[in-house]
Amino acid sequence: MHEKAIRSCVPIQNRATGDKASDMEAHTRACIIYILGSACSHSGLHGWTDAHLHEFRIKNPKTGRKVNIGLPDEDFGRKVSPGWGKKIADFFTPANPKAEYTYDFGDNWRHIISLEDILPRQKGVDYPMCVGGERACPPEDCGSSYGYEKFRDIVMDPGHKEHDSMLEWAGGEFHPEHFDCAEVIFDDPAERLEKLYEDF
Repeated sequence: MHEKAIRSCVPIQNRATGDKASDMEAHTRACIIYILGSACSHSGLHGWTDAHLHEFRIKNPKTGRKVNIGLPDEDFGRKVSPGWGKKIADFFTPANPKAEYTYDFGDNWRHIISLEDILPRQKGVDYPMCVGGERACPPEDCGSSYGYEKFRDIVMDPGHKEHDSMLEWAGGEFHPEHFDCAEVIFDDPAERLEKLYEDF
């Protein structure tokens, strides 16, 4: 049995403007490296909350065509297969190592998901697990990469007139450069799906 090491980085592009991530945005990028179990679904790979729609776009190795996998919505306008029914092991392969992942089609957070390695399962280790990363995940609803850049500048400037109110909005504290693998929590996708349907 082998497990897959996955890297997720954000942002890569702002779809609303079509602009590539600028050099200025490069220092706001965050990434995280997971080792996922072979039975993990795309729903388990989804790394934000379920406050907004999300979608993976990846080539189906069997057909060679790109498919959309994520949180279906009849009003969205195109077919999206449920993420909880698609195992990542069936899509991420050495010949098919990358996917584009979008979260929140308003803020439009676009990620590149990359398969970095396929590793033997270690006895006594619980999967999935986080083995690396850098920088904090941007807060929900902060306005995409440009909004996050403004947010980051404000919370890093104690003299800014909006500093206190912005920190309060973010939950009391926020450290853009902070990352700790021990603080990464993996929710049970089944429990999250049940809660999602309760909320809707």
